[in-house]
Amino acid sequence: MKTKIPHLILAGLFGTTIASYADTFTWDGGGADGNWSTADNWAGNTAPVETDGWHTFVFDTSNQLNSNLDFTPGNNGLNINDITFASGAGAFTLSGSSIDMLGAASSGAADGIADITNNSANTQTINNNLIHHTGFNTGLTFNNTNGGAIVVDGVISQSSNQADDVTIQGNGTVTFNGVNTYTQDTEINNSSTLRISGAGQLGSGTYAGTIAINNNGILDYNSSATQTLTGVISGSGS
Repeated sequence: MKTKIPHLILAGLFGTTIASYADTFTWDGGGADGNWSTADNWAGNTAPVETDGWHTFVFDTSNQLNSNLDFTPGNNGLNINDITFASGAGAFTLSGSSIDMLGAASSGAADGIADITNNSANTQTINNNLIHHTGFNTGLTFNNTNGGAIVVDGVISQSSNQADDVTIQGNGTVTFNGVNTYTQDTEINNSSTLRISGAGQLGSGTYAGTIAINNNGILDYNSSATQTLTGVISGSGS
């Protein structure tokens, strides 16, 4: 059954030194600006490059909190397995070019899931467009582990129609403010909250994916835009 809901709360990388394939890059913010191409912003003073494999990025500082992916990848976006904000991370704002969330086990990810994890109590904001690269990853997960929050102002899209969920988990809130176009199922777990805010939408306004709300999860639709849900909404959230 189609349901139109204007408001809803439901329970239920550039550098002179080229790094090796599938490395971890840790942001220390030691550069004179916030650009990813500035080698001094990375531990070891080695910046990532577009053609340099699929990597994990860790932010573990309060330096250069406005972090700008300032080069344009040649394909969908910069190839990234995981993004982690460590427990000591300040409140970052990432911006710039699109990010292609691969999470591919063959490229070094342990489980094949593309993870964006916030281990800090601070709010982490991502203005970049995110590509849920189904067919490479086995899911895209947003995880708050320390009561913090993740805000995605960019658009979350997908690269194919393979069945890989977008999952919200942890003990914080994940906010989608963009007009997201992904059509895969959405899962909200473990006392986490998915908030659709601003003028945000799922499925460009008509979302047919299943929404599973489990273990005290919450879907908070607080967008100014009208949303049509045609998929099954299930689970034991409150």
